[in-house]
Amino acid sequence: KKRAELISIFLFLGILINYSNLGLPKFQLLYLNFTESLPIGFYVAIPTVSYRNGDIVAYDEPDIVTKAAANGWISATDTDVKMLKHIALPGTPYSIGADGVFSINGKYIGMIKQNDGKGHELPQLKPGHYIVPVDSFLPYTHASNSYDGRYTGAVSLENIRHRVIPLITLGKEP
Repeated sequence: KKRAELISIFLFLGILINYSNLGLPKFQLLYLNFTESLPIGFYVAIPTVSYRNGDIVAYDEPDIVTKAAANGWISATDTDVKMLKHIALPGTPYSIGADGVFSINGKYIGMIKQNDGKGHELPQLKPGHYIVPVDSFLPYTHASNSYDGRYTGAVSLENIRHRVIPLITLGKEP
């Protein structure tokens, strides 16, 4: 019975995610995450006028989507993909260690890898200390296989589409 209820919930949420196909105004309310960046599951957009360090956001980043498709991380037909990551706001210090340690505000986030799981070379920021620029944010997660700010650097705040919170997820963040 529990399994049937869970399947029903996921089907209902899937319909809500795609409700714009019904001719209604396009507004994405739910996001489905299948990546290792955050726990697998549904995330719901919530209204907000400001952000805090650590919030999870859905954002556009065409260069990342192009890279993800080229490396086989997503389907080449997935052109409207939104990234889901935590954010560090303007003025937040972060660093890339010569040993590959990625930290934000002095707190260890994770390691930087040279290659992805398929052997593709990953971009590398130079070791050093950085500050998230004005009008930007640094996307990050604690997942070791996350393609985030440790590789891309800061992203324009204009790219944020929604602040999101977990609705139904499997597992917890590391």
